Amino acid sequence: MARPFRKKEAKKLIAEHRHLLSQLDAVTAELQTCRSNIKLFSDQLAEQNVTAILRNIPVEEINNREKRAFRVKTLRESGYQTVADIVPVSAQALAAVNGISGEAAEEIKRITGEMAAQAALGCKIRISTDNQTPESSALVSAICRFRQLRPHADAAGQLADASRREITEALAALESVKGNLKWLFAAQDKRQKGMEAFCRLTDLKIGTYGAEAASLLAEYQGVQKYTEPEAWNDFAEHSISYFNVLEEINPGLLGNDDALYGLPEELAREIQG
Repeated sequence: MARPFRKKEAKKLIAEHRHLLSQLDAVTAELQTCRSNIKLFSDQLAEQNVTAILRNIPVEEINNREKRAFRVKTLRESGYQTVADIVPVSAQALAAVNGISGEAAEEIKRITGEMAAQAALGCKIRISTDNQTPESSALVSAICRFRQLRPHADAAGQLADASRREITEALAALESVKGNLKWLFAAQDKRQKGMEAFCRLTDLKIGTYGAEAASLLAEYQGVQKYTEPEAWNDFAEHSISYFNVLEEINPGLLGNDDALYGLPEELAREIQG
């Protein structure tokens, strides 16, 4: 039986479908990257707030915590003036301070670690156009991009998932007979499946799947990434949506107290609802 398609045609069709699936997957992957960035940047913002709290706790407080008698004067003279100065350093570094034993250093790290954890439990973040720091700007930009991409990524994922199994199976069937020798030595049923796969992949390419994929990717590529000022302007217009995204991805950072949102009570309750 003569092969009804050329090897070159089969290779091109296979490459086109693999490329199209990879492009659709890239759209959903970028959304996942945005999601990860939102989690990362919001955690970093919360950690900065924790550090700010710990900077207001003098190093002497570690003795008051459990009625201990660590040589805090030596620590202060060595540059450890607040709990925030101690939290990021190792016990070994503390033990290098004259008068601080290894055991004392471990205990100091334990106590300050507990203080940091306690501060983190009640530490919430606040996003406001009146306080545009580099950290909050990074978070707002990430949420902005997430909002831009989400409808396109959702559509891309649905389209790819709906056709992936059929395309993957057809690609495998066509791949097995695309070469001259593969066709020559293939069994009759394998040849038949290869021909059917070529026809099906061609139909998908020129049919609804191909058209929808091309349109979706064109729309996605046309989405211009907002500049930082544009992201803040978008936040000012759609703040509720931004807070909802943050609550979805990193719940609890905004807190339950209306005041923590920095919003009027009516808007804050709309987010909570």
